[in-house]
Amino acid sequence: MAEAALKIEQPYVRVRGMTRPDLQDKAPLLITRLRERYPHLQERQTHGWLQTCCGANEFYFVRSDRAYLLAHRSQEFLDPRPIVREIFAIGELRTDKVKPGSDAEKFQSEQNAIAVNEVAELYAGLLRWCQSIGAGEVIIDKMSDVPLGEKGTSDPGTLREIFARNNIKLYRGEEIFAALDPHAKIRKLGA
Repeated sequence: MAEAALKIEQPYVRVRGMTRPDLQDKAPLLITRLRERYPHLQERQTHGWLQTCCGANEFYFVRSDRAYLLAHRSQEFLDPRPIVREIFAIGELRTDKVKPGSDAEKFQSEQNAIAVNEVAELYAGLLRWCQSIGAGEVIIDKMSDVPLGEKGTSDPGTLREIFARNNIKLYRGEEIFAALDPHAKIRKLGA
């Protein structure tokens, strides 16, 4: 006789809008992570910009207990529908130096997995927001802790699978640009 499969439910992730009081607590984390990608930014400048994003209609700025997502809505004059661009989707990842193979390393990797799962859950809300504003495109994976995932695989914690669950197909585009400052670091294009 066959036994019933054990169904493991994902823990509930409470998502809420990012507010200025939240930012007072979480700004150091967000600014540190942003400066990894954008080292030219100053702390005070970045903090002011994040405050501007809180509650502004053109931004989707949400958080859970361990994850944060910021996206920007824009619409060019000639475009019939708005475009949403992910700015970041990051989690509170622990980077403590721990002894390999120790309980501390196991705990740290479990906590990081929970944080990445929460980041992944924020994408569902982003998709609902995009649909509610009638967006034609959403550009993702610019600065995300959630892996893109391989084509043809069904790993539930990847961007491909999150969008597939919502019946949305991902496309890869190509950008052509010229670096006008020969001494500047060339930016990396999204995956």
